[in-house]
Amino acid sequence: MPRSLTRFAAGAFIMLILAGCVMRLGYNTLNYWIPYYLSGYVSLTSSQERVFDTELDKALAVHRRQELPRLHRQILALQSDLEMPLTFSQVRGYHFSFTALGQDSV
Repeated sequence: MPRSLTRFAAGAFIMLILAGCVMRLGYNTLNYWIPYYLSGYVSLTSSQERVFDTELDKALAVHRRQELPRLHRQILALQSDLEMPLTFSQVRGYHFSFTALGQDSV
């Protein structure tokens, strides 16, 4: 393999690993980031902050319990279908199903 192709493959692999780590870190720290960004737009009293924090924890728990398994099942189905080249209708179906999952989780 040419040296430049090896470097490109190594760089792409490192970027993929870093992207996965960043996504996981971001998702697992949403209970910090959401209030942090919200504080730039809204001022809450201490009692409102307590209620918000409690409700946010509940919403994140529901998301992990209900939405993530649905997304995981869809990713597993896609992995299985990728054993063979996808048809246009399969790509379109996955586009619609992943879009719907994203919209349902909001």
